[in-house]
Amino acid sequence: MKRMLPLLCVTFLVTACQANHWSPVQTLGQHDALVFIEQQAGRGKTASGTEYRHPASFEPAQIAAVLANLEYRRPAVFNGKESEPVFTPKQTAELTPLLVQALAQAAPSQRVRFVSYNRGMVMLFPTRRMTEGIVFVDPEGRLNIAFAIINEPRDVETEDNPAVPFPQDPQTITESMISLVDADWYEPGRPAGGGGTGPLWAVIDLPKAQVLLHAKETAKAVAPQAGAEAPRNNAPFAGFAPGPAVQKEAPPTPREQLKEDLRFLKGLHDEKLITEEEYDKKRKELLDKIR
Repeated sequence: MKRMLPLLCVTFLVTACQANHWSPVQTLGQHDALVFIEQQAGRGKTASGTEYRHPASFEPAQIAAVLANLEYRRPAVFNGKESEPVFTPKQTAELTPLLVQALAQAAPSQRVRFVSYNRGMVMLFPTRRMTEGIVFVDPEGRLNIAFAIINEPRDVETEDNPAVPFPQDPQTITESMISLVDADWYEPGRPAGGGGTGPLWAVIDLPKAQVLLHAKETAKAVAPQAGAEAPRNNAPFAGFAPGPAVQKEAPPTPREQLKEDLRFLKGLHDEKLITEEEYDKKRKELLDKIR
């Protein structure tokens, strides 16, 4: 009997983990934007016993406006920005129709998970950053977006398997080095079991968000402040209200661009994303431009 106890304990733990595991039942999209409709293994409802208000119907412009206005903070090792957009305009355009379709097809016991890649080139170095999270409509009819990771650097040479979710469920995250920027158009989510609010979870009352986001954009257009930073992306507001024209940000001067490139290069070196040799070589190339 004593020998059987460890085996029984292991079996219980495995069964419990499987019961809380979410598995994809449908996949939408490809390449840099993937969306999964997920079902919790062995359950007809969610782990808490409640059901989501799915299927849910949204206008593409509503989802696009939310994605375009989400911002986050991270430890700044190579720039002085207080916040950055979670999604680029390209990511927003790719994810929006997929999320609208998935939410319209999901059952009350299913949620939607997304994976989005932001690829580019910085100072001849290819970059690849991954954002992953879940989307669902809660019983009160509010749109929830909870992130597992935001713009996390990935190995350019190695492809991930997006079908395998991030190890920690986004709804259980209570501490993180990065966090969503507080805004009046959404509330932070509250992980089960207490412990405060989730730093990467936004709960959005869309009618309220509609009014506040439109008012914010209108105020920027009517009374711009001298030296104020122009909007970083053209958030679509067709589903909310007519949006004002977005002013284009003036391009940096060569000297400002050089400083930004040097800061970025130092950040890559400090995070050990490039070798000492690569750092010295690229730094010399940059400095040679002003000699």
